[in-house]
Amino acid sequence: STVLKQIEQSGDMRMECGFLILVLVLALLGTQTTRVLGAVGTSSRPYEQSNLAVPSAAMMGRCPKKCGNLSFAYPFGMGTGCFRNPDFNLTCVVEGSTGTSRLFLRDGITEVAAGHGSGIEVGWSPEISISYTETVPVRSGVDVYNMSSWSPPGRSFLLFDASINVTGCGFDVYMLDHDLNTTSKVCSTTCPGGEITETMAMQNCNDTWCCSVRFFFNFNGFQFSFVRRRGEEGRVNYTSPLWNKISVTTDDAILLWYVADQQRCADAEADVATYACLSSNSSCTDNDFTYSGYQCYCDGGYVGNPYVRGGCSRDKGYKPNQQVTNCTRRCGNIDIQFPFGLEEGCFAREVFQLNCTNTTTSTLQMKDDDENQVTYINIEEGLVEINYTADYYNLRFSANYIDEESNLYMSSYWHTSSVQWAVANLTCQEAQMDMSRYACVSSNSTCLIVNSTMNGFYGYRCKCSPGYQGNPYVHTGCQDINECTNTRGICEEVCHNTVGSYYCTKCPPKMDYDTTTMQCTSIKRQNIYIGIIIGLSSGFGVLFLSLSGVFIVHKWKSHIRRQMRRKYFRKNQGLLLEQLISSDENASDKTRIFSVEELEKATDNFHQTRIVGRGGHGMVYKGILSDQRVVAIKKSKVIEQGALSYLHSAASISVFHRDVKSSNILLDGNYTAKVADFGASRLVSIDQTHIVTNVQGTFGYLDREYYYTGQLNEKSDVYSFGVVLIELLLRREPIFTSESGSKQNLSNY
Repeated sequence: STVLKQIEQSGDMRMECGFLILVLVLALLGTQTTRVLGAVGTSSRPYEQSNLAVPSAAMMGRCPKKCGNLSFAYPFGMGTGCFRNPDFNLTCVVEGSTGTSRLFLRDGITEVAAGHGSGIEVGWSPEISISYTETVPVRSGVDVYNMSSWSPPGRSFLLFDASINVTGCGFDVYMLDHDLNTTSKVCSTTCPGGEITETMAMQNCNDTWCCSVRFFFNFNGFQFSFVRRRGEEGRVNYTSPLWNKISVTTDDAILLWYVADQQRCADAEADVATYACLSSNSSCTDNDFTYSGYQCYCDGGYVGNPYVRGGCSRDKGYKPNQQVTNCTRRCGNIDIQFPFGLEEGCFAREVFQLNCTNTTTSTLQMKDDDENQVTYINIEEGLVEINYTADYYNLRFSANYIDEESNLYMSSYWHTSSVQWAVANLTCQEAQMDMSRYACVSSNSTCLIVNSTMNGFYGYRCKCSPGYQGNPYVHTGCQDINECTNTRGICEEVCHNTVGSYYCTKCPPKMDYDTTTMQCTSIKRQNIYIGIIIGLSSGFGVLFLSLSGVFIVHKWKSHIRRQMRRKYFRKNQGLLLEQLISSDENASDKTRIFSVEELEKATDNFHQTRIVGRGGHGMVYKGILSDQRVVAIKKSKVIEQGALSYLHSAASISVFHRDVKSSNILLDGNYTAKVADFGASRLVSIDQTHIVTNVQGTFGYLDREYYYTGQLNEKSDVYSFGVVLIELLLRREPIFTSESGSKQNLSNY
């Protein structure tokens, strides 16, 4: 009732009733029943008192690990004793009419979606793709509706990123905040002119029958209230079922999960009885998103499940021998060399399996990944060129998260990027201990360590030895390089190629090396004399032209400076000052205007030894005039006319704005731009170039380096201003809906 009163007082809508009773109708459609595997976990005991006993190996073997095509592993599970605590209790629902399996989290309404992986990835990614849908019936004569409140299903979850699509005809959508007892309008939907399907509206969610709300780092979930706008009642067509309901659907929603029974890793490791990272060769990582809880990962060189004993094992997933012979090695104009491949038996491990979706357009993608396009594979340098087609804030590299596979790609969050890869999470010494799985099978190849600037050691890869080129991952793949023919001028005279190298010799006496024919030829003295004469003449000519050019440019710049001085002298009323001095009878002979040349002579060309003081607006010099008078001469600073430049450099204490956007740039009566809203600003001492702080600002304008590292500097404001310029040039909002219906960041457009 408080929510309805606030909406009524805002004047946006006429309220016809003080209370609404939300009736939830559960209809079972079809003739067959729905089958449920596992119970929806709701524990009456506090989280800390949950049963944290790890199931035995025998019990673990009986626990389900899949629901349809979606897989999961402990600490998640279904059935008694198969999950760590109620937060990780799953439910598998099999639709009786279609046989489709659906996997739900403990609340029974939050569905696990396929998303960018194959279920819940334990030990690799803390992300879970989810789906939530609710339908609110619309009745004639009722103007206000409420949806059920949704929140993350337990303390172990955080809504990391989600777009909520609301479909309906002629409603204002309000966000309900129960903690603050407030409401706020977040979006509106209008009624379409004609018939429209729900699929059409969802594909192009542009406020016509559909509007979208974006969430980041949400702890409390969400609940909406829907208020019909005046004037829209007459447009409702109650004959169509699409006009008689309000649908709330998530679009690309991501949950983060973590173990929440302890605050940090240090606390968890001290409590051996409840510590979740049970496997040897596993590590604990603090949850930096909520600063509460932790996650477990297998150490470098190990893969598997760190939450069970013996779950992390050595990386043995690489198969150095191609299993079949008739493999497709091209996708359009892109070469696909081993260890990568398209068909089964043509790649060394699953993370190297690719999918050629269109040979005409050379569309090559990672397995089970339709968002990132592979444009080039560099076997020699261990690089894959990736063209990211997804939204900047939603980039996922799904090849990283194949179940029971190693994390071999170092993802990058730029629109187009070279991604490093390794063949296994092993050092060279560890890999060479098992030659049956050693990747560097070609003779004349060597092993290299792959390191990430962010995560350190990643694994190893192979490269042909110096003097060889080719594919080190196949037998006889590294072939000798003929340096003499491939690199012209590698020798000053005669070049001789050898296997893996080369050497140089001089031409015989009275012979000279011809770089065109690459042979030794007879010397003709007249050619030498002619060459010397031509060389000297050309040299002196170039020198003369260079000196002439320097002299002309110097004179031209001096002329420009004199013109600028005269211009500013007139602009600053210098002529009027001369007239006033000459007409003033009380002015003494000592009152005069000095030229720049006189001031430079008086201060020894503004030499540093003449500096006597520094002010906020200039430097003070000791000057000796031609009549030997000693005077103080102040040389003003050149200050750029720009608000950001002033805040960053000219102010006595630097100011980083942190929220530069179009709505914070105001115009005065003379259309001069003014920067406003310093609520998020930070003061920085003059000797600091950056500070580390919590990320704050407006999505779409945030500097991506500041977003991921937390390091704030003056370039962060410059990046945000660049987004404003692109906004003006393209006439688009910083986060807009593309033609395909997905949200897209303007800086990646």
